[in-house]
Amino acid sequence: MVLAMGLTANAKVVHVYYADGVEEIYSSSQLGAIDFRPDGTVFITAYDGSRLSHREGIMFQRVTVDDNEVVTGTYNENLQLPYVGGLSIFSRDVTRFNFLYPSHDPQGNPITLSGSIIVPQNIMNGRKNSRGIVLTQRFTTIHRDEIPTRGYAPTSAGVLANPLKPNYISIEVDFYGFGCSERFPQAFCSGIANGQASLDALIAGRRILESMGIKCGDLLFNVGYSSGGYDAIATLRAAQMLNGYEDIHFDKTFAGGGPYDLAELYREYVTLDTLVYNVGLPIILSSLIENGYLDYTYEELFTPIITDHIDDWILSKNYTTDQIKDSIGRNHTTSDFLQPAYLNLSSPESMLLQTQLAQLSLNDTSWASDPSERIYLFHSQYDEYIPFSIAQRLVDFLLANGYVQGSQLSDASLQVATSYTHQGHILSSIDFFLHVAPCIKNWSLLHSN
Repeated sequence: MVLAMGLTANAKVVHVYYADGVEEIYSSSQLGAIDFRPDGTVFITAYDGSRLSHREGIMFQRVTVDDNEVVTGTYNENLQLPYVGGLSIFSRDVTRFNFLYPSHDPQGNPITLSGSIIVPQNIMNGRKNSRGIVLTQRFTTIHRDEIPTRGYAPTSAGVLANPLKPNYISIEVDFYGFGCSERFPQAFCSGIANGQASLDALIAGRRILESMGIKCGDLLFNVGYSSGGYDAIATLRAAQMLNGYEDIHFDKTFAGGGPYDLAELYREYVTLDTLVYNVGLPIILSSLIENGYLDYTYEELFTPIITDHIDDWILSKNYTTDQIKDSIGRNHTTSDFLQPAYLNLSSPESMLLQTQLAQLSLNDTSWASDPSERIYLFHSQYDEYIPFSIAQRLVDFLLANGYVQGSQLSDASLQVATSYTHQGHILSSIDFFLHVAPCIKNWSLLHSN
């Protein structure tokens, strides 16, 4: 991943720590680009393209910036809102700022992560004021290029480039395992780690915008669909559970189609014995294994259909989800993927896995959720990827923790919207963003009290 050093409010000091114990220090005024390579090495160049001194061929451990964050690239882009089939009807001119910022890995160790700030051009040129920030959580991606800092930002497009074109700034993160942390395994459905990564990006992004003289606006929303829906709830949860984020309060969290309850997702896949989204279970379980949440070998859980290709299909980050789905074969069932002991939900092995997955789910009882935070949940009754029962279990959990469910925006802390049309997971994402956009566009009118 190449991060071109671009607009910086002040010259900052960048430290690169290598695996052989050597530390090298650069000023952001020197750096032209840092190329974070898949093998864990870096290639560092100056503005004129010449190579700067660095430990070529030696893996880096981490990259830090003395002033907490640094802008590493500025790009003028046309953000397009794609529909199913690749058709793009709506678009918006934006400026994207890529940046590095400090956060933590899934084990709580300090690490540098990367993300993007996306500012509509009418805010950049001063014709419109920003109403606020939308912390956008990206969709499920496996390929190393499908990340915000490489211009892949469909969630931001869904918020900013829809027909209403609300005047907000979007902040979106690569997450652990992508961007400048690409050499590590991705943290898919790693609730605390992903939530903290988003919160830290919000804090850093605000400081960057302020240093550029760009006013952030007063409102703050938290939006995501699919795995992004999971990460939106995980971010709200992290803000309430972790120290240091007490001042972060979202005007509303919008989450759609997310796998919030991992234990229930596993039970549904086994009970239904179907895997329309055949890459989902391998991604989730491999992420939890690689990041130390689950202590299993792949051979213990999976049949050779998965274990023979886990390195290439999943861990390499060389393929998109559609490519992997085609490689696996789209006619498989859960029985084809899991070892027999995990197909019997009453077996000791399966019951242990269910217990462990429940502890990693977002509706785990360790979260004493704050019902003063507004939540909007959206899920299709016909979601073939994430069964509807997943959302229902989160609703039940929130209601048991003091949330009040209602249909009106202003009279309830929890709104639940259900798509009863025969739309599956992908098509329902359009409905989701068509609900989100008017709400944030007209927020002051809806909540004038």
